[in-house]
Amino acid sequence: MMLKPQWVLLPLFLSLASACSDSEDPYDAFHNGDYQTAREKLLPLADQGDPQAQTFLAAIYQIDHDYAGALTLYTAAARQNYAPAQYNLGVMLHEGTGVDQNLSEAYSWLFTAAQQGHSKAQQQLDNMVNEITPNMTMQAKEWVRQQLK
Repeated sequence: MMLKPQWVLLPLFLSLASACSDSEDPYDAFHNGDYQTAREKLLPLADQGDPQAQTFLAAIYQIDHDYAGALTLYTAAARQNYAPAQYNLGVMLHEGTGVDQNLSEAYSWLFTAAQQGHSKAQQQLDNMVNEITPNMTMQAKEWVRQQLK
């Protein structure tokens, strides 16, 4: 009995589909709380300069209390004008999470993210109204222009 070509290919297709399902998406892994898998898969992407991967990896570092690593990665992604990284960096600096609190720099990154439509960044800026002076606001906006050159 001769097998039809589609029956020969079906087991091959099923084994390939199974292999593909084993390679979990790093962002799905992150959202599912599998930070080890996410870290392993995000690291090469972050090393290549992918701002989304850098931001997610920075969040994992922050969860692990590696604030220096988180700061480095958030900053790298923020300088690529990636709003979620700018927001996370701004919050980290505003709250002084693992770093020295820096209201001016926090405002700068939050302002930049808000300019791109990041709604949480605008909310965070609104929370800072009583913490930052008009002069600090002007300095922060100039600082952002310098950082993104």
